[in-house]
Amino acid sequence: MGIAPSIAAFITNCCVALSRTAEDAGRCLTLGKQAVHISETQLYQILGTQGVISLIDDNQVVIPEWLAEARNRLAEQDSIRATIAERRQSGEISDLMFFGGIGFTNVHSVDASAYEGADFVHDLNQPGLSDIVDGPYDMVFDIGTMEHIFNVPNVLQNIFDVVKVGGSVIHVLPANNVVDHGYYQFSPMLFHEYYAANQYKIIQCMFTEESAEGGFGEPIQFYPYQPNLAGRPLKSSEEATYGTAICVQKSEVSTGDAIPQQGSYENQWNNHHEESQDFQVHNDLLLYNLRLYQNLKNLQIHFL
Repeated sequence: MGIAPSIAAFITNCCVALSRTAEDAGRCLTLGKQAVHISETQLYQILGTQGVISLIDDNQVVIPEWLAEARNRLAEQDSIRATIAERRQSGEISDLMFFGGIGFTNVHSVDASAYEGADFVHDLNQPGLSDIVDGPYDMVFDIGTMEHIFNVPNVLQNIFDVVKVGGSVIHVLPANNVVDHGYYQFSPMLFHEYYAANQYKIIQCMFTEESAEGGFGEPIQFYPYQPNLAGRPLKSSEEATYGTAICVQKSEVSTGDAIPQQGSYENQWNNHHEESQDFQVHNDLLLYNLRLYQNLKNLQIHFL
């Protein structure tokens, strides 16, 4: 998927909400080596719009000392490490520059192959990620990766294992109309209910819409997710593609292995159970009245 301008703004907004911006946002891990489809100027505009740095006008920002130092340090790392930056279009920044620009002091990546320069190599279909990476991490980013991995429960458990208590997870993944892009297209419900069942705090959950013509500069519309979108009319396949964007925070009571039941059906089951109980009470009362009537009738016959 890559990090387009709208996704970069969503990520930054989540980090601001979590107070993970500026000089020390902590340590982060990306699932897959990320391509970032924004320029350095766009990064500063996003940081300025989100209040991370001072924005004088649309074309001028005040770059604080910490960001200037991070830019120089990360630019040096980019020149040393084999990164996807070597293949990016002219003017686009690297993953290190983007996450470092937000304020992360350590930016690591994990992938199933080393060909794009990931820091760690691990097949996320398999457990054991925490034994490979240098965790735990303050944030884990899954930007267009999980749909390409067959064993989704293992991916979610791996994420749980490497994010620290108080840390956060961001997923931005396809939801509809991207057939054969990957193995899966994810409804927002999956993450909303999985993380609720595992007692994470849901910071933001969005349903996204993008022109089917695509293009990394194309604006993506973000809509607050409301459970059970089944009745939402979607545009035709030629007009738009859809996605899921969610940010959650892990707590001391969070787990990684609780299996949710789909909420809409669980509500139906519970309502049916209540209706069955009401019917049983009504039925029991009817039988009691019939028996009482029969007993009274027998007494009447006896006295006659």
